[in-house]
Amino acid sequence: MRLSYNFFSVLQDFLEVSTLNVRSYPCHKEDIISDPIAVTSDVIVLTETWLNNNNADFSAFTDTYYIDRADKRSEHGGFGDEVAILAKCTAFTTFTKISSYADHLLQTLTCELKTISDDTIYVIAVDNSSSADNTNEHLGTVLLTILKYCVSIDVS
Repeated sequence: MRLSYNFFSVLQDFLEVSTLNVRSYPCHKEDIISDPIAVTSDVIVLTETWLNNNNADFSAFTDTYYIDRADKRSEHGGFGDEVAILAKCTAFTTFTKISSYADHLLQTLTCELKTISDDTIYVIAVDNSSSADNTNEHLGTVLLTILKYCVSIDVS
Protein backbone atom coordinates (compact mmCIF):
# COMPACT_ATOMS: atom_id res chain seq x y z
CA MET A 1 0.00 0.00 0.00
CA ARG A 2 1.35 3.43 -0.89
CA LEU A 3 -0.14 6.52 0.71
CA SER A 4 0.60 10.17 -0.05
CA TYR A 5 0.07 12.89 2.52
CA ASN A 6 0.80 16.58 2.02
CA PHE A 7 2.68 17.32 5.26
CA PHE A 8 5.32 19.59 3.76
CA SER A 9 3.46 22.87 3.70
CA VAL A 10 6.60 24.91 3.04
CA LEU A 11 7.96 22.65 0.30
CA GLN A 12 4.57 21.72 -1.21
CA ASP A 13 5.93 18.22 -1.51
CA PHE A 14 4.41 14.87 -0.62
CA LEU A 15 5.37 12.41 2.05
CA GLU A 16 5.44 8.95 0.53
CA VAL A 17 4.65 6.12 2.95
CA SER A 18 4.94 2.44 2.00
CA THR A 19 3.69 -0.41 4.14
CA LEU A 20 4.93 -3.88 3.31
CA ASN A 21 3.99 -7.16 4.93
CA VAL A 22 7.29 -8.82 4.01
CA ARG A 23 6.81 -12.26 5.61
CA SER A 24 10.50 -12.69 6.32
CA TYR A 25 12.78 -9.76 5.68
CA PRO A 26 15.83 -12.07 5.41
CA CYS A 27 14.16 -13.95 2.54
CA HIS A 28 12.82 -10.84 0.79
CA LYS A 29 15.50 -8.24 1.48
CA GLU A 30 16.59 -8.10 -2.17
CA ASP A 31 12.96 -7.67 -3.29
CA ILE A 32 12.54 -4.69 -0.97
CA ILE A 33 15.85 -3.12 -2.00
CA SER A 34 14.90 -3.35 -5.68
CA ASP A 35 11.25 -2.28 -5.25
CA PRO A 36 10.99 1.15 -6.93
CA ILE A 37 8.10 2.26 -4.73
CA ALA A 38 9.66 1.22 -1.43
CA VAL A 39 13.07 2.75 -2.08
CA THR A 40 11.60 6.09 -3.13
CA SER A 41 9.37 6.27 -0.05
CA ASP A 42 10.09 8.68 2.77
CA VAL A 43 8.77 6.17 5.31
CA ILE A 44 8.71 2.39 4.99
CA VAL A 45 6.75 0.34 7.52
CA LEU A 46 7.59 -3.36 7.53
CA THR A 47 5.47 -6.01 9.22
CA GLU A 48 6.15 -9.72 9.73
CA THR A 49 9.88 -9.12 9.36
CA TRP A 50 10.72 -12.34 11.24
CA LEU A 51 13.91 -10.75 12.53
CA ASN A 52 15.98 -11.37 15.62
CA ASN A 53 19.36 -10.04 16.73
CA ASN A 54 21.15 -12.64 14.62
CA ASN A 55 19.59 -11.72 11.27
CA ALA A 56 18.61 -8.04 11.49
CA ASP A 57 20.69 -6.84 8.55
CA PHE A 58 19.42 -3.43 7.43
CA SER A 59 22.83 -2.46 6.01
CA ALA A 60 21.30 -1.63 2.61
CA PHE A 61 19.32 1.17 4.29
CA THR A 62 21.61 2.44 7.05
CA ASP A 63 23.16 5.26 5.03
CA THR A 64 19.85 6.73 3.90
CA TYR A 65 17.23 5.78 6.52
CA TYR A 66 16.73 6.07 10.25
CA ILE A 67 15.71 2.58 11.42
CA ASP A 68 14.07 1.07 14.47
CA ARG A 69 12.16 -2.13 15.17
CA ALA A 70 10.08 -3.88 17.80
CA ASP A 71 10.88 -7.54 18.36
CA LYS A 72 8.48 -10.24 19.40
CA ARG A 73 9.07 -11.94 22.72
CA SER A 74 9.40 -15.59 21.82
CA GLU A 75 9.40 -18.36 24.36
CA HIS A 76 11.20 -20.58 21.87
CA GLY A 77 13.85 -18.13 20.60
CA GLY A 78 12.61 -18.43 17.00
CA PHE A 79 11.50 -15.90 14.44
CA GLY A 80 8.51 -13.72 15.10
CA ASP A 81 6.17 -11.21 13.55
CA GLU A 82 8.22 -8.13 14.25
CA VAL A 83 7.69 -4.62 12.89
CA ALA A 84 10.14 -2.00 11.67
CA ILE A 85 9.97 1.65 10.67
CA LEU A 86 12.47 3.18 8.26
CA ALA A 87 12.43 6.95 7.69
CA LYS A 88 14.49 8.67 5.01
CA CYS A 89 17.19 10.90 6.51
CA THR A 90 16.73 13.59 3.82
CA ALA A 91 13.04 14.08 4.72
CA PHE A 92 13.37 14.18 8.51
CA THR A 93 15.62 15.97 10.96
CA THR A 94 14.88 13.68 13.90
CA PHE A 95 13.63 10.14 14.39
CA THR A 96 12.67 9.24 17.94
CA LYS A 97 11.32 5.93 19.18
CA ILE A 98 8.37 6.82 21.39
CA SER A 99 7.26 3.36 22.38
CA SER A 100 7.31 -0.27 21.47
CA TYR A 101 5.18 -3.10 22.67
CA ALA A 102 5.70 -6.78 21.94
CA ASP A 103 4.14 -9.96 23.18
CA HIS A 104 3.48 -13.23 21.39
CA LEU A 105 0.32 -11.85 19.74
CA LEU A 106 0.93 -8.17 19.07
CA GLN A 107 3.88 -5.93 18.21
CA THR A 108 3.72 -2.16 17.88
CA LEU A 109 6.34 0.49 17.28
CA THR A 110 5.67 4.22 17.50
CA CYS A 111 8.15 6.79 16.24
CA GLU A 112 8.04 10.57 16.22
CA LEU A 113 9.46 12.16 13.08
CA LYS A 114 10.28 15.84 12.63
CA THR A 115 10.17 17.00 9.03
CA ILE A 116 12.62 19.46 7.55
CA SER A 117 9.80 22.04 7.75
CA ASP A 118 9.55 21.27 11.52
CA ASP A 119 6.24 19.42 11.38
CA THR A 120 5.77 16.45 13.71
CA ILE A 121 4.51 13.14 12.37
CA TYR A 122 3.82 9.99 14.37
CA VAL A 123 4.20 6.65 12.62
CA ILE A 124 2.72 3.58 14.26
CA ALA A 125 3.57 0.12 12.95
CA VAL A 126 1.31 -2.70 14.09
CA ASP A 127 1.46 -6.44 13.56
CA ASN A 128 -1.56 -8.08 15.12
CA SER A 129 -1.83 -11.88 15.21
CA SER A 130 -5.02 -13.43 13.94
CA SER A 131 -4.90 -15.93 16.81
CA ALA A 132 -8.17 -16.56 18.61
CA ASP A 133 -6.25 -15.81 21.83
CA ASN A 134 -5.74 -12.22 20.68
CA THR A 135 -8.80 -10.21 21.65
CA ASN A 136 -9.95 -6.91 20.18
CA GLU A 137 -9.77 -5.51 23.71
CA HIS A 138 -6.05 -6.32 23.87
CA LEU A 139 -5.34 -4.50 20.60
CA GLY A 140 -7.62 -1.63 21.59
CA THR A 141 -5.94 -1.12 24.97
CA VAL A 142 -2.45 -1.01 23.44
CA LEU A 143 -3.44 1.32 20.59
CA LEU A 144 -5.42 3.64 22.85
CA THR A 145 -2.37 4.06 25.09
CA ILE A 146 -0.25 4.98 22.05
CA LEU A 147 -2.82 7.40 20.64
CA LYS A 148 -3.31 9.14 23.97
CA TYR A 149 0.39 9.90 24.03
CA CYS A 150 0.57 11.00 20.37
CA VAL A 151 -2.31 13.44 20.54
CA SER A 152 -1.69 14.46 24.17
CA ILE A 153 -5.39 14.59 25.00
CA ASP A 154 -7.77 12.39 26.88
CA VAL A 155 -9.58 10.33 24.23
CA SER A 156 -11.58 8.15 26.64
